[in-house]
Order: sequence, then C-alpha cells, then structure tokens
Amino acid sequence: MNENSKKTIRADKEDRYAEMSEHPLDKKAVQSMKRKPYQNVDVLKYLQKKYKIGGDTGGADDKRKTSSIPE
Repeated sequence: MNENSKKTIRADKEDRYAEMSEHPLDKKAVQSMKRKPYQNVDVLKYLQKKYKIGGDTGGADDKRKTSSIPE
C-alpha cells in the first residue's frame, strides 16, 4: 500500500466519523451502553463457580492433589 492510499483511507475514515456525528443516537443503543456490567452474577461468585473455589462447589468432586510437593 503506498502513502497516497493510506492518506485516502484515513480521510475516508474521518469523513465517516463526521457523518456519523451528524445523526442522532439510537435510543436502544444508548440504553444498552448504559447497563451495568455483570448484571446476572457477581464477578467473585462467577470466578468461584468457574474455578471451584470455596466451600460450595456444586457437588463437584475434585480429584487433583493440592500439594505441589511430589511424593
């Protein structure tokens, strides 16, 4: 890609952003961007469930050894 085409691409991109700024925002898109992250579950609870951390592991029987020292 030569230098002239890079300039053309950049100009087209800037023109597109300018065009987008002239139109009003979609109400549905605005509402979806305002939602709180992790609405369904707390981050800590998600990690505990995923990696089976804590007392309540959902009945999973983990057969891994907890010691890093070989026998």
